[in-house]
Amino acid sequence: MLPISIIIPSYEEPIETLIKTVDQFINYDNIEVIISDSSLKKIPEKTDFKKENVSIVYSTKKNISAGRNIGAKHASNDIVIFLDADVVIEDIPKTLEYINKHINTCGCIILKMSLPKDVSKNAVDKLKNKFFCKLVNLRMRVYKYGRGECIITKKQIFNKVGGFDETKNVAEDSDLTKKLGEIKFPNLYYIESGRRILTLGWIKMLKEWNLNHLNQTREWEPIGR
Repeated sequence: MLPISIIIPSYEEPIETLIKTVDQFINYDNIEVIISDSSLKKIPEKTDFKKENVSIVYSTKKNISAGRNIGAKHASNDIVIFLDADVVIEDIPKTLEYINKHINTCGCIILKMSLPKDVSKNAVDKLKNKFFCKLVNLRMRVYKYGRGECIITKKQIFNKVGGFDETKNVAEDSDLTKKLGEIKFPNLYYIESGRRILTLGWIKMLKEWNLNHLNQTREWEPIGR
């Protein structure tokens, strides 16, 4: 397997969330994890990560684009995965296999979005969440962009296009993926916690994503939990 650097931007994230996200890679020696943290209170040095090869770098900028860029600067490997702190890759072996086969033939790889089963409180919620996830995934394919929860690319290409635009903190992900070149959309999924969706609701979320494409700049704020 090719060596990979996972870059996780963090701002006031619960330690339990970070541990869960990091430790999904515990069985993969080819993967290093870099947490790029901009919290006011630093992550404890003795945090109980079971995964080895985890490093924490700090940023004074409360900006997710800057956090990702700083993490990328510390990446030892040419393949980088930008992964949000509350995201789990559904099938890591198949995803790594796909990366090995296709990363050199495209600008980036974008997985499909899904939500945890326990987010749906009833059958209606389940159908609604399934519908909106399909809508989000279809939209990414139609408009040819990726969302920042999980972006897989090569550091060489990432650096060539200038990384994430730090003047943007909305639509910075779609801006980057459009610059990276050809996007591959495999039938593979990442699972995000759904915490923003639970807080805002789908309608407000979709409106927010539409506004994001206007490239407005705002400061990164922690998500209500």
